[in-house]
Amino acid sequence: MKHSNGIELDDLQGLLRFGHGRLTDTCFLLLKLLHVDAAKQWLRNAPVSSAVSVAPAPDTAMQVAFSVAGLRALGLREEVIKGFSDEFIHGMAGDESRSRRLGDTGPSAPGNWAWGGDPDQVPHMLLLLYARQGGIDAWRNSVENGLFTQAFEVLKQKPKIVRIPV
Repeated sequence: MKHSNGIELDDLQGLLRFGHGRLTDTCFLLLKLLHVDAAKQWLRNAPVSSAVSVAPAPDTAMQVAFSVAGLRALGLREEVIKGFSDEFIHGMAGDESRSRRLGDTGPSAPGNWAWGGDPDQVPHMLLLLYARQGGIDAWRNSVENGLFTQAFEVLKQKPKIVRIPV
């Protein structure tokens, strides 16, 4: 489906268009790929929320982000990876000059980050789950099915966050 400006909305994740602000419960999972075939199968069927408007608005949303290590683990060809930005390929940490330019020094230095500061500890995937108030536990349980547990290991999780609507 195209937007009036020509953008293919079904090719964009909904977070870019909607922000999911009305879905007040969230859970973010940092994942390591365990089994490529299981991960590909899970991802093929994952209910990732697109930027297409639907009525009524959904009670849940899912967004997915990959690290370069994750794309490599899934088998993406290096010719394709070379087309991404240097920051994506090499990461935001590990270059003191870049850290200084970005203001990532002192308490904000990569060595102090909860995740992403150690190049050897970069997750393969970030899974962002959103739900209406009180719905995040059931949503997460439905997402983390048997295929999910074969495909991924949860490295870290940002515990359930309940945002207060404004």
